[in-house]
Amino acid sequence: GGLFSGRRVAGVATRAVAVSGPGQTLIVSELNAPLTTALGLEDADRDLSIAYLIATVASGLLLARIGKSIDRLGSRIGTAVAAVAVAIACCVLASAQNMVWVLVGFFAVRAAGQGAIALAAQHSVAMWFDKKLGIVNGYKMVATNLIWAGVPLLYLWLSGAIGWRLGYAALGIGVAVIVAPLAILIIRDKPEDLGMRVDGVERDSGDIDEPDTKPWGFTLKQAERTSAFWIIVLASVAYSSIGTAALFHMQSYLAERSIGITL
Repeated sequence: GGLFSGRRVAGVATRAVAVSGPGQTLIVSELNAPLTTALGLEDADRDLSIAYLIATVASGLLLARIGKSIDRLGSRIGTAVAAVAVAIACCVLASAQNMVWVLVGFFAVRAAGQGAIALAAQHSVAMWFDKKLGIVNGYKMVATNLIWAGVPLLYLWLSGAIGWRLGYAALGIGVAVIVAPLAILIIRDKPEDLGMRVDGVERDSGDIDEPDTKPWGFTLKQAERTSAFWIIVLASVAYSSIGTAALFHMQSYLAERSIGITL
């Protein structure tokens, strides 16, 4: 039924975000030490932090255009393309030989890993769920964070086995290998393509009460005129900015206290 198909789509979307760790700060921060050594940086905290800041802001400004591209391609193709983009971005960053290259690599992994694949996954779930979207996203976040908890350990193992460059590139390629085929085979852009409706209501179910199809809530312009909208936006920006900065420099904080993990 429609709900079952929606669950499969949500499952693929969860996997897409969960394995996007190579494009997230929790893994990118692990590259600070090897990049410092490989590039001979004298003030690595400053140079890498500025590069990451520029790359993050620039990729954030690109999100609206990325979102439009996903709307045009559809979540099925969009998710597959985003997964391949993550692989390419990781290979670019893994082969960095100077700070300009690092900046380009940071931008690529932020645009693809933090931006495109997350947008595509969120879009695919939103097309299949409405009233149940909150709980589905809740399960998706729980599963994602559980998987992310183990991704740094996987990278440390890979970097110890084949080197940090090949290890990081391998993680990125793994995203494409895992996500792209699942997206093509399982994700469908909208339930109507299969004769279904959101939240698992089938068109031929014979329900007396038709689902409410009238638009509800606020338009973007209406939302922008409310204080609640800006409070949520500012809170989200502050939380994300502070969390990203702390996580990006976490390895330095731990090193100063002689805390580290090696596999």
